[in-house]
Amino acid sequence: MAIARLSMKAGMKGRGADHAAYIAREGRFANRLEQGEKLEATESGNMPAWATGNPQAFWLAADAYERKNGTAYREMEIALPRELSSEQRKELVSDWVSQELGTTHAYQWAVHVPRAADGGEQPHAHIMFSERRCDSVARDPEQYFKRYNSKAPEKGGAKKGYGEFAGQTRTAVKRRQELVDLRDRWAVMCNAHLERAEQPARIDMRSYADQGIDTVPERKMLPSEWRDSQLRQDVLVQRADKQLAGEVREETQVLLTRHQRNIEGTRIVYHKEYKGLFKAGRSPSETGFYFAKQYREQYLRTQMGKSSRLTESKAAEDAALSASNNAEEAVQRIRRMGLTAQSTLKEWCETHKVRAWMHEKGLNKDPELLHLDNAVQILYKEYQALKDDAAEKKESYRKAKESAKTDRREEHKAITERFDNYFYHSVLVGAAQIQQEINQQAVQESERKRRLAAQPEQTIDMSLFEDNNTLNFGGPDIDLSTENKKSEQHAQLWSKSRGMEM
Repeated sequence: MAIARLSMKAGMKGRGADHAAYIAREGRFANRLEQGEKLEATESGNMPAWATGNPQAFWLAADAYERKNGTAYREMEIALPRELSSEQRKELVSDWVSQELGTTHAYQWAVHVPRAADGGEQPHAHIMFSERRCDSVARDPEQYFKRYNSKAPEKGGAKKGYGEFAGQTRTAVKRRQELVDLRDRWAVMCNAHLERAEQPARIDMRSYADQGIDTVPERKMLPSEWRDSQLRQDVLVQRADKQLAGEVREETQVLLTRHQRNIEGTRIVYHKEYKGLFKAGRSPSETGFYFAKQYREQYLRTQMGKSSRLTESKAAEDAALSASNNAEEAVQRIRRMGLTAQSTLKEWCETHKVRAWMHEKGLNKDPELLHLDNAVQILYKEYQALKDDAAEKKESYRKAKESAKTDRREEHKAITERFDNYFYHSVLVGAAQIQQEINQQAVQESERKRRLAAQPEQTIDMSLFEDNNTLNFGGPDIDLSTENKKSEQHAQLWSKSRGMEM
């Protein structure tokens, strides 16, 4: 399982060269390689000209010339996924160093692969780098680690500072956030490499609390504690229990997700095909069971039609039937030919009785009779052989038919069990929800009708329309007869002006 771990450390002056030898497994640390550990890869870069190809010289200079109580290096210690191969891990570390350090800081890194407590690999990377920033100024070892001169950079040392806010004063909260952001970037890159390698494992740098996992982080144990066999065994048992609990939690989440998806699928199927099954006032449980039965039958038909096993067994059955029918047709064809040959032989004997009698007594073997008799014998032998072949083909068809029947029965059982295990409960829940919604809608519709029925009827006062000549809308009365006369005069004037005199 890929482990999510990234720590950032600072090394004080006087410790740089020794730690560089440690991660490169050089000098007094070379004996570690004899204890089963592997130095999988190592690399350095961005070194000044006097340390190119010799990173140990750079760290020795840092120990000698860095200011008193200053930091000679920073180090990222990162757990690497054991799911990746050696080359893939090397590529991951190289990409990470290019992203985070680029051409700005001198660095040296190494990948160690010791044996983990569970017997597998425990690959991890040590990435050392100097906080001194690279620039175009050529400096000797002593000047490189002097204080930076902003007015005349060529007179001072390399500028010191790492990260986006290099040289700025940062609170503890902001520095912690920078580390969180660094870990998030590592998770993104590591997961991208895992995906590229087609590995399902992923890492999450968040705490258990942020991930919503109710568990206590494991305490980091010292090497001396690991040497205690009882403590080591207790930790391994706890890890196994934690892994099992995680697997159970993941499986439960998958089941819940599938359950919810199946409920939504039930609603889709209801809207498409089964609206007639749901009526207001029915019991949700009764409707649910009936709907589940109908849905199971539909699911069974669909899955049986998609089953490759049934397709193959049906094809084998059809092929066996075709072979059996062809063999039977061949038998009948040879039989007809044999009967014809026998009839020809019999007619010849009736026509040539003397020659037939002499042939039968052995007085004179007739060649024509021998030819006809030989043809009958050949057809008879072929007939017997084809009969045996037809019998075998028929038996093969019987077995193929029985096998197809068994496959259908077993597939029917398997699909039914799969439906009952994966869908049945979800369909019941979904149907019950649909039925409750329908019942609630019916109640709401009944209540709406009741309120409408309870409202008083509105009547219209027809006395407003008793006067045919006058309409009163709250303003002065209008004399319709006067208005009609004005309209007639206006129409006559309009027609004359248009040359349409009546």
